[in-house]
Amino acid sequence: MTPTNQYVDKLAKRNPELYKYFLRGIEILELLNSKMYEAYFVGGVVRDYLLGVDFKDIDIATAATPKEVLDLFPEGDGRFSELGCVEIREGNMLFQITTFRDEKLVTTRKTKNIHYSKKLIDDVLRRDFTINGLALSSNLNVIDIVGGQKDLKKGVIQVIGKPKVRFKEDPLRMLRGIELMARYNFVLSGSTTRGMKKCRKYIPDISQMKLSEMLLKIMNGKYAKNALYQMANIDLFSSDAVYAKWLLGICRKYKKTNVTEKLALLYYMYGSIPKNTCYSHQQLQEMEKLIMMAKVLDKQPIDGMMLYKYGSPIVLSANYMLASMGGKYKDKSRFIKKLDKRLPLHDRRDFRFTAEELIQMLDGKTGPKITEIMELLIDKVIRGEILNNNTIIRQEAMRIIALENLDNSTEKPNPEPQQPVKQPSTPVQEPQVTVTPRVEVVVDVEQIKAKYAEEYKSLYASYMRSVQGYQSMSDEEKQEVSRSVKNRVRNELLSKNADYNILVERGII
Repeated sequence: MTPTNQYVDKLAKRNPELYKYFLRGIEILELLNSKMYEAYFVGGVVRDYLLGVDFKDIDIATAATPKEVLDLFPEGDGRFSELGCVEIREGNMLFQITTFRDEKLVTTRKTKNIHYSKKLIDDVLRRDFTINGLALSSNLNVIDIVGGQKDLKKGVIQVIGKPKVRFKEDPLRMLRGIELMARYNFVLSGSTTRGMKKCRKYIPDISQMKLSEMLLKIMNGKYAKNALYQMANIDLFSSDAVYAKWLLGICRKYKKTNVTEKLALLYYMYGSIPKNTCYSHQQLQEMEKLIMMAKVLDKQPIDGMMLYKYGSPIVLSANYMLASMGGKYKDKSRFIKKLDKRLPLHDRRDFRFTAEELIQMLDGKTGPKITEIMELLIDKVIRGEILNNNTIIRQEAMRIIALENLDNSTEKPNPEPQQPVKQPSTPVQEPQVTVTPRVEVVVDVEQIKAKYAEEYKSLYASYMRSVQGYQSMSDEEKQEVSRSVKNRVRNELLSKNADYNILVERGII
């Protein structure tokens, strides 16, 4: 019979799928217990169970060694057995079964040796905070050795043992404490705060992978603002002037920037995005675009062509980023929004003249000059020199053609090498030349279409995989996310490859 109480009942109503995995966890505990091995839920799953919030994975601590665990659960993954851990994945849930330990950390990066224990108390006393030191038995009894329940009710983050010692052992614990603040709106105890101030010099010992992961978690927390302010008050990044300045900047303009903009600002200030970070491909791309845009804004005045080329959203984002730093750069968002409203052209699809029309005006001639003239015409419309009208644009194109030496800058498809050119009076061949380019344009369009479809499919799949919580969304929310991703992919591909614009002009995409 499955044990029950108010916490389990609430979980069953709140999240039936998570309830199912929780019951499976109880089965794992009971099987270990049946073989005379002590076993308990530990860490975050117990904390969140008592708080009545959803947990992402289930940690189990046991007296059984990894080999003994694998004997009972042959489907388990023993890749981390040397670290005392066996993993079992079932559906969307990861069960991590770890042997009781009492090892002492001797560096900031790794343990010298792993010492297994048969006692739960040894395993609890090595953990970071009291609210993470709670254990739960298979019959749902809470084992509280360090006063975690009391701190959980008060919303206090208290280090197990001496804060200075525990933070020196593993500096990442300081950021874990801040992340708990961001997630639950808890407060640091006085001793924990003092311990962070004394040990903040060890922050540089944290790897870029772990540092980026914790920064992302902190800023995605519901109460991130309070947590970041606490980081600034403690001056947690005192050993790195760039990080310290960045932290003060985002606190000052917190509501003006989203998480991606905040992170992009950090790496813009730092010069580049470090290697070996936790960010997804999509997140890295977005940050790189923002960093590039910030560099453009820092050197060039904002004009209509900039908004047309990059789009007002990314220009606004980069603007907010730079404004967060303070200093000489001032917020130009009002100017950008007004300029964007007056812009006669926002999208290549709205331009009342096509590259195909220009090619026809040049009797089928193609080449880089076509792109140059099209860009010049668009620039004139953006700047208000000519109206976005087909007749007017065509007249301006004819004027440009008359002024340009196109015979030397354009290319004719399928030239006939055997044709003698010493006599300029051979016009009889001209009609044949005008037919061939039209065939080639059709072939080229089909090739461009195939290439676009391939890139679109790959990029769309990549972006959709990075959407957090997609499976738990409603059908309406999924459709909205899909539409948004499709638009993003389309715009990105159009900005990357000018050839794709012919697909827009022909109504293919």
